[in-house]
Amino acid sequence: MKIDDLEKNLARTPVVAKKLKTDCQAFKKAIDDAVDALNKPKEVDDKLKSLSKDLGALSSGITIAKVVRPIRLVAGRLQTSVKATKRQVDKAEAKAKALDEKAKPIREELKGLSKRIGQFIRKLDQVINQSTAALTKIKKVHGCVKSLQQPLRRVGMAQLNDFTRVTNQPVVVLNTKIGQANDAIKKSKAQLRQIVAQLNKLKQILREIASLRKVINPIMAPLKSLLRALNQKINLKVFSFSIRQILDGLKLPWPFSYLEEAFWKAANSILNPILKALKLDVKLPGIPGLNLLGKINFDPFEKMPDFSGMFDDLTGLFGNLNELLKLFNVSCPPKKSAPKTSEVLTVALKGARPRAMAAWPQRARHPASLD
Repeated sequence: MKIDDLEKNLARTPVVAKKLKTDCQAFKKAIDDAVDALNKPKEVDDKLKSLSKDLGALSSGITIAKVVRPIRLVAGRLQTSVKATKRQVDKAEAKAKALDEKAKPIREELKGLSKRIGQFIRKLDQVINQSTAALTKIKKVHGCVKSLQQPLRRVGMAQLNDFTRVTNQPVVVLNTKIGQANDAIKKSKAQLRQIVAQLNKLKQILREIASLRKVINPIMAPLKSLLRALNQKINLKVFSFSIRQILDGLKLPWPFSYLEEAFWKAANSILNPILKALKLDVKLPGIPGLNLLGKINFDPFEKMPDFSGMFDDLTGLFGNLNELLKLFNVSCPPKKSAPKTSEVLTVALKGARPRAMAAWPQRARHPASLD
């Protein structure tokens, strides 16, 4: 193994590291987009829950309002439509809630991964700078040694090649691992974007809910006015009746039956303006797309590689290589008495024992896929 091989491989390191940095930045963006999209099931669930509550209130209000004979038929038709829509909404809300329960842990995990990628990108900046600086230094010494006369040239080349035997393989391994990380990121990024595209379709459901509310809300206000009016009392001397009682069929004892017409007129004077504003002859629009709630598949999230572990492994390889690069002590002209890199490393490792290092928190669910 010669110094030319090391220079060739070490020159590749900042290139592949820069590509990995670019891919990590795009991956982080895709993850952040996924985190935002994973909020959509809860938003849909909340909107459907609120809509169901209002539909229930509307149906109950219509039941009471049907005591008003002129609106009884049209109110009955609307109530049938409201009940059918509420059943549809309740069924969809259960699916939205289940979808959100699945989304919650994934959302939190992706938030952590986004933060971890940000930290890893800073590590990539370090390896880019360190490998570039080391290569510049090595090439400068190499060029100088090649210009020397023998035997100094032979001594210098031997020292450079000895450094290569120690350092080249870790460089090759690191470059390979970086390439594998790029492949894993590329695949997972594509999967993330597919799921985000599915989740973004939930925006259509939110728009349809808003459209349905535009039909319901104009009914609710005058209906509430009608319900309040039904409890309003009309007083006439010693007699007092609510409008609801009058509509149910007022019967006054003789000789006061002639007053019934006065109560009816008073009741109608209150009800007529409200009934004119009450538009019950409407058809509730459906909510297209609710079936999507049962079709969104989160399996790709579950099958993603252990990127935190992957980044930890690469960070470890970065550190190991940097320590080896620091051992470069070849000068030009070379010193015959200078120890070989392999000898320096042997002395440094003599008597050393492996020790456990603190690890980044990792998902135990999946092993790293960098082998």
